[in-house]
Amino acid sequence: MNHNAVIIKAYAKVNLCLDITGIADNGWHYLDTIIAPIPIFDLVKITKREDKKISVTYDSGAMFLNDVAYKMAKIIQDTYDTSGVDIFINKVIPVASGIGGSSADAAAVAIGMRKLFSLCDIDSTILMKAGSDIPAMYKGGITRVRGFGEKVGTVSLPKSLYVSLLIDETVQLKTEDIYKMYDSIGGAHGLVDDYLKNLKPFNSLEKTAISINSNVKRLNNLLSMAGFEYVVMTGSGSGVIGYALDEKKHLDVVKNLEGLLVGKKTSHYKFKIDKDGFIRD
Repeated sequence: MNHNAVIIKAYAKVNLCLDITGIADNGWHYLDTIIAPIPIFDLVKITKREDKKISVTYDSGAMFLNDVAYKMAKIIQDTYDTSGVDIFINKVIPVASGIGGSSADAAAVAIGMRKLFSLCDIDSTILMKAGSDIPAMYKGGITRVRGFGEKVGTVSLPKSLYVSLLIDETVQLKTEDIYKMYDSIGGAHGLVDDYLKNLKPFNSLEKTAISINSNVKRLNNLLSMAGFEYVVMTGSGSGVIGYALDEKKHLDVVKNLEGLLVGKKTSHYKFKIDKDGFIRD
């Protein structure tokens, strides 16, 4: 066993519902959302260094401005006075699609560094310094997230969900642009307590995303036309999910959807969200 390196699966997520409940004086948005992990993941390898340097490398050779994985490693290093690390990320999760790819990698870095340096559990207030989704993705399972992302509690759904996720990788929405536009035009609202009973999704940011890029509406329409009763954009976009509460129903609707997707540059992912958050890769 190599005690100087760990490999962590960084699972993507979907927001099953998302309500913006207010805006703070500093411009941050109060949220109430249900986040579920999904079986799409990056592999993150973290290796100890003897010096204080931190490096982040991607299998594709890509470089990201304000890299969140680097930011997380630096926060943990500064907080716990650890040595440096080399981080290598085998990137599978599509970027800027609302399924938490960068946050998943940052959460994996936190988990990996906690193991490598035998740290105590890392508090959400520390994790939040790198991003609002990270505390929930660090915790894992299906979570209800409130406040700015620091209030995270485990929840179960009344039923498991059979999900289709559509992503048009030519559409990459910037989270900051979505929230800025929301401040101007607003969006729909819903009650998360109701969602946990009836599983009818909503997303306060969907109207904004559609106003910026109509392809989000196109994905929404494709899922509805295929026969999904429950359809919603995830996160700040641009990914959109449709789900059924019955596996056979999902299989039937998927046949319709795959016919509609012929000739379209759209990625289709199919998976189950277990009502208790258990992931099958």
